Amino acid sequence: ADKATPDGRRITNNLFGKAPEIGDKITDYDLYDIDGNIHHLADYQGKWLLLDFSTYYCGPCRMFTPSVKYFYEKDVNKNLEIVTITLDTKNQFEKMMAEEKYTSPLLNDRDGENGIFALYKIGGYPTFYVVNPNGTITDTWLGLDLVRVLKVIKDAGGFAAPEFKTENGVTTINN
Repeated sequence: ADKATPDGRRITNNLFGKAPEIGDKITDYDLYDIDGNIHHLADYQGKWLLLDFSTYYCGPCRMFTPSVKYFYEKDVNKNLEIVTITLDTKNQFEKMMAEEKYTSPLLNDRDGENGIFALYKIGGYPTFYVVNPNGTITDTWLGLDLVRVLKVIKDAGGFAAPEFKTENGVTTINN
């Protein structure tokens, strides 16, 4: 495949590229909000970032949304931004925004599997990257792990994270 085409870039990156790792600087990309405005990860320099690589059709990804809303209601975004980057088509992206009513940044690169998801070698959803205020990756993991998320929010965001209690398979927020 021609390296200049979107599919060619994705194939080349998958074969020869490496995913950003802890200690690497984040790689920026043109990302769009629901209104078509361009955003960059560099726009958030000076704040901690929790990058949430997500999709509309991923159940655990959608289960994370109420937690994000809760954190934003508690003003976690003073020191930390939770940025959801979605792989979805324009219709899925618009549906996700309408149904979930995001209060945090929800962005899409309009390149599907050929864009930032290929660049970061995202192989499962949700995938999280923690980025310090200087743009360096400090942690990364695959899967919804609220304990890790809460640790990031507490440590990086300076936020008194809520306590979760699980009884009989039901998790509730205590405070």
